[in-house]
Amino acid sequence: MNLGQLPFAANGNCPRFALGAPASRAAEGYCAGVTDARGLVEEFNAAWERGDLDAVVGFLSEDVTYCPSAWDGPAGTVRGRDAVRAVLASQLGPGPGPALGAVWTDGERAVCEWAWAPAEDGTVLRGLDVYRVRDGRIVAKDVHGKITTPD
Repeated sequence: MNLGQLPFAANGNCPRFALGAPASRAAEGYCAGVTDARGLVEEFNAAWERGDLDAVVGFLSEDVTYCPSAWDGPAGTVRGRDAVRAVLASQLGPGPGPALGAVWTDGERAVCEWAWAPAEDGTVLRGLDVYRVRDGRIVAKDVHGKITTPD
């Protein structure tokens, strides 16, 4: 999917690909090379797009909290790196994932837009991931999503 086709992409370019710590360093928990929230989330997103669970989890703090979108009731919160890993393992897999947009930051907080390819009926699942970063690790990820209809 071309990011330029999505409502959040003004020009179709995604700067997150300019960064690129080797996945093995992230899998070993090496985040020291990325000192800002934007860089950390961009590296996390790159690992997500590769489907590299070990690298994704390498960016998380031991006490991370994850609150995915809830479609059938109240949203739950998953606590701790191992529990979050188990949830994320069920979300990463073969096939295309959402197109990830730009990352915006303010101090230790970051926001990233995303959107899935349109469904057969033209609706699009899109949303925002809201992150908190501390000491070079993601300590919280809160997912907000909605389904939009075609114009």
